[in-house]
Amino acid sequence: MVKNFYFYIYYKCYKFQMAVSPDNVPLFTSLLSLSVLQFFMLIDIMYLLSKVVDESVDNSINRENFLLAIVMGFVLLGINYLAIMYKEKYKLYFLKFEKESELQRKLRNTLVILLIILSVCGVPLQDYILF
Repeated sequence: MVKNFYFYIYYKCYKFQMAVSPDNVPLFTSLLSLSVLQFFMLIDIMYLLSKVVDESVDNSINRENFLLAIVMGFVLLGINYLAIMYKEKYKLYFLKFEKESELQRKLRNTLVILLIILSVCGVPLQDYILF
């Protein structure tokens, strides 16, 4: 279920990129969009863990946090490339998602929108700035 949803998020990013700018390499920009969403989710998790472990943790801007953010971004991009693009695995899922029913499409679209909202707006940015 989680694996299907992971690929579905990529599929929806791809469809969005095709609608907005089909000339702009939608396979890669969708991969980048998925990585950015995951990056925001990791920031949320790091924020919550730091608040649970120690309320006095200083989450201010510093060089180590900035470098960690860059490394995390590249690692996510690499993992997503291997999971989606390597051996063109995305094609199998694209065929599957194009055959979904109207009810499935509406339900999954709602879940994707909720995920995006919670990922981007999940952490109060004035409390925790990674970079």
